[in-house]
Amino acid sequence: MKKEDFLSTYWQYYLHLEQDFLETARYVTLEEGNANTYSLEYIKLYMSICSEVDVFLKFLTNKKRINGYVKYICSNPEYHEMLNEKVIVLSSRWKLFPFSFIDLQAKSIKKGEKSWWKKYNRVKHARIKSYKEANLKNTITALAALYALEEYFFQINYFPDLSEESVPLPKSKLFSCENLKDNYSEGGFIEIGTVDIE
Repeated sequence: MKKEDFLSTYWQYYLHLEQDFLETARYVTLEEGNANTYSLEYIKLYMSICSEVDVFLKFLTNKKRINGYVKYICSNPEYHEMLNEKVIVLSSRWKLFPFSFIDLQAKSIKKGEKSWWKKYNRVKHARIKSYKEANLKNTITALAALYALEEYFFQINYFPDLSEESVPLPKSKLFSCENLKDNYSEGGFIEIGTVDIE
């Protein structure tokens, strides 16, 4: 896929999801103390974000289910660092670990893991019993997973030597990956409000 195609299809859609999520910050502060806050808006966002994670992973791996996605990522060393990635919420420095449910050695999901992905499937298939799992923590962690997937894909496929433009533009207003370096912000941190959207 050409870089321009990635930016115009996947990255632009990510930015739209991120903007929709940022609108919720007018009502719920993005911090760990509010992690269990749930709402209909979070259900809508959670379903949309996780669906896009599924779409992107199908594109990336050419597999159809989470177990196939996990095996692909674990079998490709360029994605191993992503599994331990800390995604930083820029406004609060909240650190998220969206792939902590994956066991790299076993190339599978950790036994008994209650990940945002598993909870998404519960909300999708048993909403009456599980709607409270569409909360701030699971929604923001799913969005962090999508962000990290697309950031790593972008660097691996278009700038493997971390040359001049190593992050997709416009940049995320919400997240930064701690392990990825970009040439626009030292150490991977930027302040909200300094990103120019054209």
